[in-house]
Amino acid sequence: MKNLSYRHKHYAIKLLDLNTRDGSPTQSVSGAFTGDLRKSSLGNTLLGKKQFKAQKSPKSVTKQCEGGDRIFLNKKLIVVDAPGFLDTDIQEETIKKEISKSYQVAAPGPHVFLLVLNLDRFTEQEKKAIKWLNHIFGPEAVDYCIVIFTGLDTLVEEERTIEQFIGDDPELDSCIKTCGNRYMAINNKATGNDQDVQVKTLLDKISAMVLKNGGQCYTNDGFQEVATEVEKEIQKTNGGFQPIKPDGTINLLPQTEKIVDGFLRRSIGRRDMF
Repeated sequence: MKNLSYRHKHYAIKLLDLNTRDGSPTQSVSGAFTGDLRKSSLGNTLLGKKQFKAQKSPKSVTKQCEGGDRIFLNKKLIVVDAPGFLDTDIQEETIKKEISKSYQVAAPGPHVFLLVLNLDRFTEQEKKAIKWLNHIFGPEAVDYCIVIFTGLDTLVEEERTIEQFIGDDPELDSCIKTCGNRYMAINNKATGNDQDVQVKTLLDKISAMVLKNGGQCYTNDGFQEVATEVEKEIQKTNGGFQPIKPDGTINLLPQTEKIVDGFLRRSIGRRDMF
């Protein structure tokens, strides 16, 4: 069994509108990013608390999916932290399982993908992120992508703007353009009102993007098939099935793994992805 060649991490996020009678999901967010300290801290910033383990390490800290939630602007924000899809220390079979979990959490599909980069340099791993996004979710996924830069405090100290940072790197500028020039810089060290303002700004950007996409989420055959199986399981258990368990772990259905594996084989082929 081979190990994969570079590290990548994934967050899946759902927003439940508390104004709806049944609390049905109105929006979901998925993000793809390499898993160092600042990027792992993004989930904590979104939740407004230290929910996920974030420490300096050359290896991915998260080894299994974890979840957390908060109430923000009358919406329930559910964040799922998953280990790196392309982590050098995680076996291929585990990566396949984590991809399946992400599909199940986001089904019938996310409204936006968050590609999270550091405000230091555009690494070789990060340059492959768009290709990874296309491999896992399909070539149209970039139309639903927003680039998030962490480390805004560093730019402030250097008295530089995010536009200057992007303009200094032609490859990064090209990546931003591929994602429709949608981007935002975040300071994970912010607290209190400053932190809430950042989260609200991000949610506003997501809402604008959803509107541009006709109010529809991104989806594909894999997402739709998984959504059908989850609904069947909920009905079969009279509502007892919980996709996300109370302890934050993902209750992955065996049929989800089969669906996602089949979708990836049909759409892009295994050799291209691993």
